[in-house]
Amino acid sequence: MTEQQPPGGSTRADEASVLREAVDRLRAEAEGLRRAMRTRGVIEQAKGMLTERLGCTPDEAFGHLVRLSQDTNRRVADIAAALVGLAAPIEHLAEDEALRAAVGEPVRPAPPPAARPRPVPAPPGAPRPAPAPDLAARYHLAVSALAGAETPDELARLLHEVALAPLGVVAVVLGLLEPDGALALVGSHGVEPGRVSRWRRVPPETGVPLAAAAHGGGMVWEFDADAADGGRPPETGRIVPGRTACAVPLRSGERIVGAMSLGWDGPPERARAATRYVDALAGLVPGHLLRVAAAEGGEPGLVVPGGEYWFRGVLDAMFEPVLVLSVVREGGGGGAVTDLRVRYANAASGTDPVPGRRLSEILPGLVTTGAFARVLEAAETGVRYEGRAEDFTGAGPEAALTVRAVPFLDGLLLTWRA
Repeated sequence: MTEQQPPGGSTRADEASVLREAVDRLRAEAEGLRRAMRTRGVIEQAKGMLTERLGCTPDEAFGHLVRLSQDTNRRVADIAAALVGLAAPIEHLAEDEALRAAVGEPVRPAPPPAARPRPVPAPPGAPRPAPAPDLAARYHLAVSALAGAETPDELARLLHEVALAPLGVVAVVLGLLEPDGALALVGSHGVEPGRVSRWRRVPPETGVPLAAAAHGGGMVWEFDADAADGGRPPETGRIVPGRTACAVPLRSGERIVGAMSLGWDGPPERARAATRYVDALAGLVPGHLLRVAAAEGGEPGLVVPGGEYWFRGVLDAMFEPVLVLSVVREGGGGGAVTDLRVRYANAASGTDPVPGRRLSEILPGLVTTGAFARVLEAAETGVRYEGRAEDFTGAGPEAALTVRAVPFLDGLLLTWRA
């Protein structure tokens, strides 16, 4: 049975438009606040340094930072990070044993893979080139920014944008070890979704650098044979894109909990020059990765029988938008379903439905049409819903859409079409 479009469609459409604009405005404000929070830690450190050394108040110290920012046309956060970096260069950053080991431990070769050419590890005891002068500042920016990550994908994105992109890194992959020794790829940035799906779970015997680093305990490099001639990487067995791949074990105390893989698109020499810096960054990641992975576990994802790659391929082949959703319950436990979280959005859904965001956030117009309540009801009761609703995508008030919500495992499949 379908629902009839109610009278006063233009008024409802105007309300939806106002709601979309309000949500966009609030989203921009929230993102601005999140960006500010990502740099707050390093700014507070710099204020503390200036307060101690200049004998001034915290407000006066912040005024010094602002004036330096205006005089040099640089962000206050960058000025603060540079000051903290001068006081704490990478060699002396470690306060805990894990980071001290990551900075000072000689890189050991990993055992040879079973079915692929041996990755090229850094030779034991090889001298490490000194990092560029601004790397300590970027490290401190990363210390502050990574604390604000809420998902593994966001952690990978912040790591890339704040700390690694200026070095020529084009991709970041984060993996956690499972009890059987396999690596589960839990976060990525700069990697095609199809490639991530193919490597969602890396068996322990696989000889890719990511697995070799996790099981060998040392940094592993893999260079393209034709990298000097500008060739592209081979597509077999490479998780990250780029001409050079680097994998680093992630340690929590004395225990290896996973690995991080980076892809460079520049000369191998430039990548190898950042060895000490990458080592130090690897000491920051495990705690945050375990934190955000555990937080995601509070709202279980959807485990698709048969593996995810073929399933996502089927969804991407469909002409209509399809969202794979998991339920968000009141109080985070067994309460009523209050929203739905995007776990996957097929290609027809466009770029806006980012995995991890809530349905009410990405499609606020769905709320004003009344269909949102029916979709939540389908998730709560397990009874599929199909009905007509005014356009909630911004295509125009004259459009009417058929909305279908189908219970799927522990969540919901949502699709719509004109």
